[in-house]
Amino acid sequence: MRPNFRASDLVLPCLDGLIAVGSIALSFIARFDVSSALRAHLPQLVGVASVSLLLNPAIFLAVGIYRVYWRHATQREILRLLLAVVIASISLLLLVALLQSPLPSFRAIPQSIFFVQFLATAMGVSLLRLILHARLTEGTRSPRGG
Repeated sequence: MRPNFRASDLVLPCLDGLIAVGSIALSFIARFDVSSALRAHLPQLVGVASVSLLLNPAIFLAVGIYRVYWRHATQREILRLLLAVVIASISLLLLVALLQSPLPSFRAIPQSIFFVQFLATAMGVSLLRLILHARLTEGTRSPRGG
C-alpha cells in the first residue's frame, strides 16, 4: 500500500467497475431483449460482467488512469482513458474467447455484445470524468460580476 492511501482513492475504480457491469448488462439487453437477456442469458451475463468488473479497473490502473487529478485533466488524459477502454474491451473479448471452452457460462456469447459494451463503457467512463472535472473546477471559477 502506498503511504498516502485514502479511502476516497477507491471511489473511482469502484465506479468504473459499476460502469463496466452496467455496460455488459446494457449490451445484453440491446442484443436480446429485457426478458430474454435476464432469463435465457443470465449465466453468460453474470460471467462476462464478473470478468469485466475486475478487468476494467485493473487495466485502468495499469494504464495510469487513476494517477490523474481530474481537476487538471487535459486532452492527453482523455486519450489515455479511451486507450484504456480499448485495451480493456479487447482484453475482455480475448479472455472470454479463452474461457468459452472450459466454462459453460461463457459459451454462445455473440461478438456484438463486445462492440456495444465498448461503446457503453467509453461513454460511461468519459461522462463520469466530465462530471468529475466539472465538479472539481466549479469551485475555482470566479463569479461573474454585474
